[in-house]
Amino acid sequence: MSSQLKVEHLGDNDFEVLGLQAESSDFCSMWLGVGNFSVYIRRLSEGIVVELYGRQLEDRNPLGSVTGWDDDTIDTELTDGN
Repeated sequence: MSSQLKVEHLGDNDFEVLGLQAESSDFCSMWLGVGNFSVYIRRLSEGIVVELYGRQLEDRNPLGSVTGWDDDTIDTELTDGN
């Protein structure tokens, strides 16, 4: 199933994808085209993976990737009561 999302330009290189909720089960992955690159963002059960491909080379191995974990986004100094 494909969803249509709206992207709002906030200024300079800042954009926000509207219509996404952080815990939405409808949002599992998305592709972005940036110049000669394709960026694949995929939701994991406890984080995300971002993979970088050459444009129209998405069937090959990614040029690079990074994984971010939900637990790493929590500021323990703010949540430990101090």
